[in-house]
Amino acid sequence: MIENIPPDANSSSNTAIIVPTNNRTVSFYGLENIWTQDYSKNFPDFDLKTFLTVSPYGSKILNYYQTNDRLTDFLRNKLVDMIITQLYPYIIKHRLTHSQYNILCSKILNLFPSECSHTYYLSGERLHSSAVQAKGKLVYKSHNILYRSPDKTYVRKRKNSTVDPNETLKKRDRENTEGEKNAMTWLKHNRKPWDEVMRHWQSTFDIRTCGNFNTVAEFIINWPIIADPRAASLIEADFKCMYPDSKVVLQLAVLPRIIPPRGRKKDGKNHWKCSTTEAVHGILVHATIPGDIERQIENQVNRALKRKIFRHVQPYLLAEGPQLSQIQNIYLVIDKIHFHLESALKGLDTLFKCFFVLHTEYPVQSEHIWHIIQQVVYGIDIPPEKISSNIVDVVSFVKLD
Repeated sequence: MIENIPPDANSSSNTAIIVPTNNRTVSFYGLENIWTQDYSKNFPDFDLKTFLTVSPYGSKILNYYQTNDRLTDFLRNKLVDMIITQLYPYIIKHRLTHSQYNILCSKILNLFPSECSHTYYLSGERLHSSAVQAKGKLVYKSHNILYRSPDKTYVRKRKNSTVDPNETLKKRDRENTEGEKNAMTWLKHNRKPWDEVMRHWQSTFDIRTCGNFNTVAEFIINWPIIADPRAASLIEADFKCMYPDSKVVLQLAVLPRIIPPRGRKKDGKNHWKCSTTEAVHGILVHATIPGDIERQIENQVNRALKRKIFRHVQPYLLAEGPQLSQIQNIYLVIDKIHFHLESALKGLDTLFKCFFVLHTEYPVQSEHIWHIIQQVVYGIDIPPEKISSNIVDVVSFVKLD
């Protein structure tokens, strides 16, 4: 199967490009098979790599990515501009659907794996009574080109909204259980005992999550207990419900996989190329049950002894729970001593400060992650001799953002 692609507007050649689409790799976006039949058969199909290869600027994009393993924002915009321009004859007659945006996004991610899908497409959703529109470079470029085009032949028809926000709130109230309503009433009229306050506060978390508060004053009217001098503990309790230790632990575990270690660590004539798993262990170790804690600490020591270099174990966090998504306790491990901490965020903060207070180096396998945390989160400059190429882009991006 082949497809005719109109010549690039910037190209000196007037010959149409023939792009083969046979033997194309089937791609997936999230858990959705993007090659299903829920999009129009007239939607143009093409092999992105071939399309870029035969396009003058497309070759520059491919070469830059091959050399740097990333794209600049300028190249991302150029890539999207080329794709949407290629689809222009279709777009002016058909509104791109969710599945079609997914197809385009998948083509990009297959060819440029280090790119983030949400940069190019983030689907819209309905939040309470309001619609949150789709976002991303593909969406913005498609909308812009249509806005300026005199050739479009379809008109988007908006459905009349019959949703009454007040009705939505009433419906949400009706879904509250009798126990939740009683707890909310109790909190409006009582300030002690504080243990009871905490119990009722935690049992009404879902009501506050679903609430629609435009101002802090409006929140306090509904939850006057927040004006109590001891209310800091209530804020902490809700924040922990929103972002439990499991989320923080999972984020810590996945961070070295998003930004893996590069190169080899050297010490004299010996060298060591650490793996992504070893980088994770430089920050976090997992124990499934309390009785497994001592064994995991011993395993961490044994793993270090098997290396030819850097055989010492630096401070790290130990998360205890059946799974990383079900963490029950967080410990800070220094040498073979472990300290229990109230949360994963507190543990990460304390662990970071340990390296400075104890005058010790970061674990070499996760040093790049700690340098990013040091610069981005704490605003402490990295010594010039410690700056490596795999963190420069991250730090620069955050500063520009």
